[in-house]
Amino acid sequence: MSEDRQQSVLPLAGQVAVVTGGTRGLGLAIARALAASGASVVAASRTAHPRHVETDRIAWDRVDVTDPDSVKALMNRTAESHGGPHIVIANAGINRNARLHAITPGQWQDIVNTNVNGTWYTVQAAAAFMAKMRRGHIVTISSCMATHPARGALAYATTKAAIPTITIGAALELAEFGIRVNCVAPGILDDGMGATLTSNADLWGPYRKHLVMGRPGRVDEVGRFVANLVGPDGGYVNGATIPVDGGLTMWR
Repeated sequence: MSEDRQQSVLPLAGQVAVVTGGTRGLGLAIARALAASGASVVAASRTAHPRHVETDRIAWDRVDVTDPDSVKALMNRTAESHGGPHIVIANAGINRNARLHAITPGQWQDIVNTNVNGTWYTVQAAAAFMAKMRRGHIVTISSCMATHPARGALAYATTKAAIPTITIGAALELAEFGIRVNCVAPGILDDGMGATLTSNADLWGPYRKHLVMGRPGRVDEVGRFVANLVGPDGGYVNGATIPVDGGLTMWR
């Protein structure tokens, strides 16, 4: 099969995707999975240029998701340079490990600004472009902690619990424009924040015994799930929050 023919049968060929927080951990795994499915991907972050990220199908750009103008500028640059965006993954998120009595107002605001406001601004900016095309798919990223908080991560869990509501409301409002909006809620993963959690006995202990599959998930497993969700096989999924957690949600 020729390279041109091979590319033409990839499910996301011809589509442009933006992944915020896309230069490490889960975000990078999602960017790589989207690229492997044929999409041209912009992996965006507020860090310095991470040269290990870029490939033939993945480019890097800068964004601060807590600044709505920065997010709009990212979408503008993507549209001008690549077209689209047809797929946007609102993945950027942070955590500050501190218990309720110890977390500072500044830490709380940082988490809310990135996880809630950043998701809102990303969905809003993506929708503005997709509505003109009357097509598109937005994926937000929640967490198993939204329903199963850990000691020391209550602030993070609280912000992640807001993401499904943003998702449902956006799906309801944007369906008339041909835009689907879904949420993925990963479990404990082997990279990024998940790796930090597994190395923290206070956080990891309560979760470990509830992993019915006996292991943390791999970020590449979640990345491939997201790529399938935004492709043709996910065409009738809308407004859903989907746990990809190895059965952790069975924990009651």
